Amino acid sequence: MVSGYRMRRIRIVSIYALLALSATMSLRASGVYAQKTLGEDEFHTLTADRPDAHSVRDDELFDILMSVGDSAFAAFNNELASAYFLEAAKLDTSAFVPVAKALRALTTEAKDLIDEGHKDEARRLVDTSIVLAEQLASRHPDEAESYLQLAAAHGNHALISGGKTKVRIGGKIEEYCKKAIELDADFAPPYLVLGIMYRKLDELSWIERTFANALLGNLPKGSKDLSEHYIELALERDPGIVVGWYELGLTRLAMKDEIGAVAAFNSAIERPPQTSADVKAREQAAIHLRELD
Repeated sequence: MVSGYRMRRIRIVSIYALLALSATMSLRASGVYAQKTLGEDEFHTLTADRPDAHSVRDDELFDILMSVGDSAFAAFNNELASAYFLEAAKLDTSAFVPVAKALRALTTEAKDLIDEGHKDEARRLVDTSIVLAEQLASRHPDEAESYLQLAAAHGNHALISGGKTKVRIGGKIEEYCKKAIELDADFAPPYLVLGIMYRKLDELSWIERTFANALLGNLPKGSKDLSEHYIELALERDPGIVVGWYELGLTRLAMKDEIGAVAAFNSAIERPPQTSADVKAREQAAIHLRELD
């Protein structure tokens, strides 16, 4: 018997494959090909065979590109998703949604590579995502997600950087997340990012914190209680965030609250994954549950 979850994944991939075939035919007909990443100049450049970016043909192509990007992201193919979203963005360089979705895929792919130890491969994606996130925030300063994507892009930069850079970026991430919350208090992800960051800051030794404060000024203060509070705020707004339940479990483990950690890890594995990060979070939650049994 095939599980319900596996059947849903098969249907997703099947739909994604059909859309990809349709999109490929349309892309070949119009001379457009998806690429893994785009440089800043290329991002601003429409292809020469599109004199009217608002023609019916381009509208149809935009919808196809976005549909395939959504399907690829749902199938956890972040590389292909970002490529199609960025191609869609080239049809309307002022659009918010395709660039925001491309950044979600790029930052997720970069984080996956970092977690797998491929920092050199991740660096190019990190650099691209920082450029795009800064462009997004510049063009759409009233969108909460603009600042979330800045936090995500710079957060990945911190993970592949040395100590000084990590400390400097920590203050930026807090600033970006609080700005996102200011713009949309019901937007869950920035609360989660802050919760994770506050736990990691709490893990710094006294020597590391003293050195960081002396070198770069005041470092944001973190604590396990603050971490739990912000992650819970995120989950109140969106209980479906698998990574959020996993991170809550980690924070509660750090607080020596094994019962609370088990409840959080169970919540993580009970929910369907929405991103590749969720898949890994469920796997890690299951490992922790076995260790706590």
